[in-house]
Order: sequence, then C-alpha cells, then structure tokens
Amino acid sequence: MSSAAFWGMFSALTLGFYQSRWTGMIVLLMTAGIAAGGLTSLVPDIFLARSYLVVMLLPSIVASAILGNAEGWSAAMTIGAFVVFLLIESKHQHTNYWQAIEDRTALRAKTLVGAGTELRL
Repeated sequence: MSSAAFWGMFSALTLGFYQSRWTGMIVLLMTAGIAAGGLTSLVPDIFLARSYLVVMLLPSIVASAILGNAEGWSAAMTIGAFVVFLLIESKHQHTNYWQAIEDRTALRAKTLVGAGTELRL
C-alpha cells in the first residue's frame, strides 16, 4: 500500500506541475497500467484490491480537479470513470478467482473418488 501511496502522490504532483503536457499524460498512462496490473495481483482480497485502487488513483483525480480548467475536469472525470470500471472489474475478477478455486477443489475430489481413493481433508 505504501508503494501505491507514493506512486499516487507522484502522479498527482506530476499532473499538477505539468498539467496536460505530454509528461503528465505519460505518467498518467503509466499509473493506469500499474493500477490495472496491481488489481490482478491483489484480487483474491477484494478489500485490499479496492483500497489499492483508491490510494493509487484518487490523488490524480483530486490534482486534476484542482486545476479547474476544462482539461483538468476532463482528466478528473476520465480517471474517475476508469476507477469505477476497475472497481467493477475487481468484483468480477474476485468472484471468478474464488469460483476457480472451488471448481479445482471439486474436480480434485471427483478425480480422487473416481480413482478409488478416498479424499481426506
């Protein structure tokens, strides 16, 4: 979480300093990629995954909104929409992850019982 906080603050400061110039947009693009990748790694614990997303992306939303011009508001709304998408996606990935674990366990149990051995837990 500390790396997410540091990167989120770095991204926000970069957006605040460079605004809509290419440097700020490159950092924002990297931040989006890091957030999406982190989501995939943290999805078994949905609270941790969602906390990570908020800590990583909320500073950029605030920094963009503080700029107040049309570009700032557009960036804030775009990042906000991306956060909503990732939060919804986190629920889907979380559900699919745990369903796959249950399916694997059931398949293993069927395989062992079908082979004539009893399953011991």
